[in-house]
Amino acid sequence: MKRILFLLGALTLCLAALTPQSSAEAAAQVFRFRGGNQIASATFSRTDGTLVTNAMTVAFDGFNQSPPTEPMPTPSLIAGVVIFQYDTTCPPEEGCPFTVDANGFTETPEFQFNRDLSSADLKATVMMTDMVSGRSFPLEVDLNWIGTGETLHTVDNPFKIREPGILITITGNNYRRMAEVSGSVIDLDTNFDFASQTTVLAELERASGNEIRIEIGH
Repeated sequence: MKRILFLLGALTLCLAALTPQSSAEAAAQVFRFRGGNQIASATFSRTDGTLVTNAMTVAFDGFNQSPPTEPMPTPSLIAGVVIFQYDTTCPPEEGCPFTVDANGFTETPEFQFNRDLSSADLKATVMMTDMVSGRSFPLEVDLNWIGTGETLHTVDNPFKIREPGILITITGNNYRRMAEVSGSVIDLDTNFDFASQTTVLAELERASGNEIRIEIGH
């Protein structure tokens, strides 16, 4: 569940900036994304003493449609990163704040994706902003995915994820494959690599007929 929320959180971050809302939906902050897409995602998790850091990288190449303001599908190519850090002595589940809460995206990544889910490559420079410290910094992403294991095909009935303040509804026709990922995710100001000495969860996905509906403040 946490992996799905990280992925959708990153997609929300990236796509909400590009997709206008209808006037009727604006008050409720409802975002709808439709169309086929190709996605490569990786979550890097590391523990240093009592500090746990999760860095989620996602690349999205496809078409979006947001009726009624966007009746025709429009192409989108986006790479986004979300970084969370917390102290295990007082985790967020107990109401404690993150020590790092940074995010950013770019519309100009270099992203190659093989439709058979065998591999993907991403190179991008993402400007990040840490909502805790207010620090802005450039993040250089250079990753390669290699698909492993079998490809799973799912045709989703409406699937809902409900968390405090957010409701996500997903439908679609999806092909998913787990992957091994290598490369770097480097803070260019500090030369810290979020992809080094970590545990990794990575996936490649090709989808068609998808709709992701995100209701914020639900």
